[in-house]
Amino acid sequence: MAFLNSGRRCRLTRALGSITIGGKDVGPLSPDTQTELPNWALNVLLLHNTVELDPNDAFDSIQRLRNIFQQERKHPRDLYGGIPPAPLYVAVAEKIRRLQRDRSALDPRILEEIDGIQRLTESLSNTRLSKILRAARAGVTQERLRQMTPEEKWLCKRIDRLVREWSDGVLST
Repeated sequence: MAFLNSGRRCRLTRALGSITIGGKDVGPLSPDTQTELPNWALNVLLLHNTVELDPNDAFDSIQRLRNIFQQERKHPRDLYGGIPPAPLYVAVAEKIRRLQRDRSALDPRILEEIDGIQRLTESLSNTRLSKILRAARAGVTQERLRQMTPEEKWLCKRIDRLVREWSDGVLST
């Protein structure tokens, strides 16, 4: 899963002692330190409220998701290629986690935003999944891969390999 190893910028929200990330020793780091970490490490640190994503790497607004979804609906056969080459689904999951932490005030607007993002993300992922399945069955090309997020590229390549292995097994009997 190459997208888990790709890095994103973040800011530490609290002190972090020495840790080993990907075989490299990192730290100690103080609060407000800006750094780049792999997505798998960010996911763990985000769960513990230790880091915040750089706003440029957290393209997770509900309006942006709506725009992407509208573009997907306009082109039912093709993947919309206007999604930035960053982990979309990881960013959306982080947005939901951040909103859920902030919902302690039980603000109805925050609860509505969480619900809206979850519904929109589910619709978007279902729409794109059917297109990814078609792309994998038709054969993975660089053009098709350019229109996918890192998570989708990984999935498409994996499905392509599984379909080829299955076809080879069925046809060889």
